[in-house]
Amino acid sequence: MKPMLRLCSVALLMFSVLLGSVSPAMALPIQRHPARTDEELLAAVAALRDQDPWVYEPFTEDLERWTTGNTARSSVAIQEGVLRIRLKRGGASAAAFTGLALDNFLLELTATHHAGSADYIATVLFRIQDPATLYAFQLRGTGEVAISRVLAGQPAYLAPPATWDAIQTGAGASNRLGILADGAMLTFLVNDTVVYTLTDDAIQRGTLGLGLSVFGQESAEIAYRPTREPAPSAVPESPTAAPPVASTATPAPTSASTPTATPVQARPLTLDDLPFDWSGLEANFIVSNIRLNERTLPGSTATYMAVVFDVEAKSDLGLFVYMANFYDASGEMLNNVPVEFSLDPAALGFADMLGGWNSGAYGRAVVQLPGSLSRVHTIRFVRIF
Repeated sequence: MKPMLRLCSVALLMFSVLLGSVSPAMALPIQRHPARTDEELLAAVAALRDQDPWVYEPFTEDLERWTTGNTARSSVAIQEGVLRIRLKRGGASAAAFTGLALDNFLLELTATHHAGSADYIATVLFRIQDPATLYAFQLRGTGEVAISRVLAGQPAYLAPPATWDAIQTGAGASNRLGILADGAMLTFLVNDTVVYTLTDDAIQRGTLGLGLSVFGQESAEIAYRPTREPAPSAVPESPTAAPPVASTATPAPTSASTPTATPVQARPLTLDDLPFDWSGLEANFIVSNIRLNERTLPGSTATYMAVVFDVEAKSDLGLFVYMANFYDASGEMLNNVPVEFSLDPAALGFADMLGGWNSGAYGRAVVQLPGSLSRVHTIRFVRIF
């Protein structure tokens, strides 16, 4: 029996790599679904809005369901009812992830431009199975929309970038984004306007994400918020508290917590204490000069330990996100943190126009260590985009 279509009102984070890229993704033909008109689709969306949402996130506080934190390039924070992403310089992206996996759903959220460049990309990703298998709904702040699919690591446009009058542009603009996924039928909305309806059955189920990238040299700031207030009884304690859509859901990386001070060690920490499995990184990078570094939290005297190492890309990687996953002896993930990469200024000639790394690009990577390592048996690197 076909799973019941459910309403999902959430906001999540992941960055865009397709809209406006240097090497445009291959365009695939749009298959218009013949059975339902735009009016019928909007009526179906309205009916779903009358239901209690299966998952709702008010963003009143950071409950560590998504990766948040502060780096040299970006700041991601949950506060005052929004998920706020600030890119501190141009040509940058930010990312966060959730373990909520869905097949059929209505997802709606609002993206509001708060500061900086109005030439940005807001991206909703869905049915993410791994970094090489996902769909992307991309809105550019200048008024374009594109729909993309990645299979076996190969990006392709289901709908190439096109301008839509429904998009609000300029400083302070807000846009309500919606995705209605019903089996192979995928409908995309901007401000209650159906911009595309396609049929594609390549990816049936996966997790969700939302992201921000910025063009040029300016910084940018966007806030994502839910589109409505649910009935009190409809608010679960957390996404995992709700019944799963299917028992085969595969969680995405768990959320990384905001940096905290590392407790005083009984003896000085050494690299020999850190059970790293470097194979996940060494598939794409030459790793060298590994060292420990004590750092101070911004605006605080508290310190934490980090592992710093040099990296050189073995092949063209484009934009990417790696996580360092910390496992106990039974293989259960205890924690994970994003790996922060920075390109050496002397290697700018090895980067593409969006800041992605091409073969030969080199720089530095940093992994913040959790406060306690007593239960950590293995640390592995996983590329999630």
